[in-house]
Amino acid sequence: MLGDVRVPDPDISRKLVYTDPSITDLLEVPLLTAQIKYPYKDFVSITDVSGMAMLFQQQPTIYQAFHFDCHKLATLKRTAMSEDNVTSCTSFTALAAHVRRARRQALNMKAHQLTKLRVMVDFKSKFEMTTLPVGFFGNAVTTASCLYMAGELAERPIFTVGQIKNAVGSVTEDHARSRIDYEDVYKPQLSSVGTLVISSWTRLAFGVANFGWGAPAQFGSGGLVEELGLFLPEGERKKGIVVVLGLPISAIKTFQELVKVKSRNRELTRMDLYFAHS
Repeated sequence: MLGDVRVPDPDISRKLVYTDPSITDLLEVPLLTAQIKYPYKDFVSITDVSGMAMLFQQQPTIYQAFHFDCHKLATLKRTAMSEDNVTSCTSFTALAAHVRRARRQALNMKAHQLTKLRVMVDFKSKFEMTTLPVGFFGNAVTTASCLYMAGELAERPIFTVGQIKNAVGSVTEDHARSRIDYEDVYKPQLSSVGTLVISSWTRLAFGVANFGWGAPAQFGSGGLVEELGLFLPEGERKKGIVVVLGLPISAIKTFQELVKVKSRNRELTRMDLYFAHS
């Protein structure tokens, strides 16, 4: 906290101003100009031609948790690599593509409906030109996006893992800096129409929380916006992922069936363990 913003403290304010001792003349200070280098699909406006907004307004939204154990994740990854012509993928990308396709079908999007997937990306480890301040903790987060016509998702292979990998891989420090300037200049609005936002919390240490009654048996989130899907860890010493999202009551039943993954009911082989953990 910096104190009451209504009563500025000169001593504190002075510390927040960047100074360069090598500059003796104010005119030597370079002008700060926006450096927008990339397009940002996050802000592409989408027209609702499938009546999705009306569906969310007219029906109650049902929130459910869907469990994907390590068997199911291994199955998804094998199928993703065989059908989308990629040599490797993570459990996150395979599951994100699977959930996205099932959600599109459950909401009965028309073939010419533009749809968007926004994935939360932590780029703290990608800093190259900047060193984070000593004592900084937490995430440095932005989003990466993919755009498709709903019909493309139906006609193409079940997975779009390659596109998700490319979008996540495009996030660099330079990309994030450019985005900050983009938002400052254009002040774009984010739309929820036809959009699925996925945020992974699988690496957050929920299990260490203890309020006096021992470790939590289960954990989750409070109210979610309609376009958000959360990936949560399955539990202590488990390698699965729990997907939490909300859909209108008529769509959630369809989603339940579409999102099912058939996995072999046996002990994991070494290859299964490789797919599940990589």
